[in-house]
Amino acid sequence: MKACGQKALEELLAGRLYAFTNFHAALQEIHKGTHRPYPCGAGAGYLSANAAGDFYACHRLIDDPQFAMGTLLDGPDEAARARHLKAAHVDNAEPCRTCWARYLCGGGCYHEVSRRGEWDAITFEAGWSFVWEPT
Repeated sequence: MKACGQKALEELLAGRLYAFTNFHAALQEIHKGTHRPYPCGAGAGYLSANAAGDFYACHRLIDDPQFAMGTLLDGPDEAARARHLKAAHVDNAEPCRTCWARYLCGGGCYHEVSRRGEWDAITFEAGWSFVWEPT
């Protein structure tokens, strides 16, 4: 993030646009004081279904039993959704709950985290390094 900020500053001072939308979005969120306790609406605002009619938190998580959220016949499994959202909230998830940038990142893509692990997924997904060093 620091390198990205430095590059943006150089470009803007030279009178050029720095067209990296993730960086702009992060700056807007910081400026507004908003926060993202989740990386997206998976399991909350939307579900995805496989060909058999089974619901999952996201299209990238289809057929992953850890993210099963009900069926077309029985409807969404509200208990599974609630468990998912409670565990995934950045104030509850490790190592997110102690990270200074948790409300910018939201904890990283669930698919990437489940495949790569939390830190590797966040670095892969955002390409940013949120390293906190005590002074």
